[in-house]
Amino acid sequence: NKSEFIIYSNIIYYLLIKNKRVIRSIFILKVYSIINSVNLAHAILITLRRIINKLNFL
Repeated sequence: NKSEFIIYSNIIYYLLIKNKRVIRSIFILKVYSIINSVNLAHAILITLRRIINKLNFL
């Protein structure tokens, strides 16, 4: 019985660690996605400002 408990506890531990890694990976991907969106919005804003400044000089 003790050996069965050790095997079950090892399986549960493995599944918890694996689940933790998956959750961490999903969280990191969401953070990267947010950062990428902010960078894209910032680049578009800078481009539009430059276009507007060029048009004002004409």
